[in-house]
Amino acid sequence: MTIGSFFATLLGCSHLTAYEEAIARLPKENFLTFRGRKVYVEEHGSGPPLLLLHGFAASSYSFHKLVPLLAGHFRVVALDYYGFGYTERPKTADEFGLDGQLELVTHVMAAKRMGPATVLGHSYGGTLALMLAQSDPKLIERLVLISAATEFGDPPAWVRSPVLRWAGYPATRLLLSSPARFREIQRRAYHREGVLTAEVAEAYRERLMIEGLKETYFALIEGIATGGSPALDLARVKLPVLVIAGRHDKIVPPESAERLVAALPSAHLLILEESAHSAPEEEPQAVAKAIREFTGAPRASQ
Repeated sequence: MTIGSFFATLLGCSHLTAYEEAIARLPKENFLTFRGRKVYVEEHGSGPPLLLLHGFAASSYSFHKLVPLLAGHFRVVALDYYGFGYTERPKTADEFGLDGQLELVTHVMAAKRMGPATVLGHSYGGTLALMLAQSDPKLIERLVLISAATEFGDPPAWVRSPVLRWAGYPATRLLLSSPARFREIQRRAYHREGVLTAEVAEAYRERLMIEGLKETYFALIEGIATGGSPALDLARVKLPVLVIAGRHDKIVPPESAERLVAALPSAHLLILEESAHSAPEEEPQAVAKAIREFTGAPRASQ
């Protein structure tokens, strides 16, 4: 038994799944290779390209209810970032940062021949979508931002402390090792009852409990502690933008969405009354309808 396994057992932590074991039953066509590592990418439907960018500590699974509603109108592509979902975990910290994730997104778009595309970013994915719109606007036709994270304060005190950052990893392992505890933390992102079922929560949890979690944790926390806020120059984003907010969102409140719309040259706001931070799961029909109307997508053939 390794020292890490000993302490994991002592703390009551579940073992992490080996990466190759985690992906063993997945279709091989769902993987691209970038920098010698496997990148998980789902593709559904046909039509105009639509790229889906998930939030922090999530995965392409965030769109499991939305994709079936869009695949009849678009060629929908959704990927997992470094450190999340079924993409192979890097060993170098720089790839976990926003610039590294943005490079990964750009590579997937090129490999899938997607530009110009409609790009949907949820939460942290909204940050990436806006950064992409600034750095390479020719790749994007329009943006859909759902509960987009664009306002960043100072990192909390525990993140700024090297000692507390180290202590945070076993605490994170312990949290992820308990399906019940993990689901309870996740509830903050939901408003509607019955959406975050035990099955849904476990689908999120199992995509995090993969070997490489330690490297992911320390790289991301170090980035938050030292990297500062992303440089978002919203006045430069002149593309059409649909901003969607959940009325009950406590993570990115509607007031933040209103300020985002005011700062963007060509944006309008839709507030969903029955959602919190997880509108693609809480009101997928309303989100899909808004996207179809915003893009002028034709009706699916019967």
